Amino acid sequence: METSKLVNRITKEEFVQQFKLDYALAVSDPRVMETYESYCLTISTVRRDAIRKLKALNVPGYVRIQYNDAVQRLAETSHRKYLFHKDPTCQICFYLIERIEDATIDHIYPVSRGGKNALENKQIAHGKCNVLKSDKLNFVLRKPSKKL
Repeated sequence: METSKLVNRITKEEFVQQFKLDYALAVSDPRVMETYESYCLTISTVRRDAIRKLKALNVPGYVRIQYNDAVQRLAETSHRKYLFHKDPTCQICFYLIERIEDATIDHIYPVSRGGKNALENKQIAHGKCNVLKSDKLNFVLRKPSKKL
């Protein structure tokens, strides 16, 4: 009974919505998106603050884990946005990706082969290109054009 009172203080949806607002506010500063380091620092700070808020509300640990999983899924979406903002070019076929909705995250070193699910191991690609690459290493559909 005590646990349900604590959980009812902040629902998962409210927590995720608050995290989205905190994230949007953090990345609205153009300097955040300039470098990978500043982006990672901002995201980890927002995430850490969100977990601290849960601890301050005395939300039980098992519920905090569920909320943290929801935040992790939001971080995955933010990785796609960051990579698209940084360079909207498919890293497999080297054609421009028109819309962020057409972009997918491709793991450079596939997770199925021991690659990490970290931003350093991710690149942006068209959905079809990503499917063609599958879990291959060093797969390129065409060579990038040389810049003069």
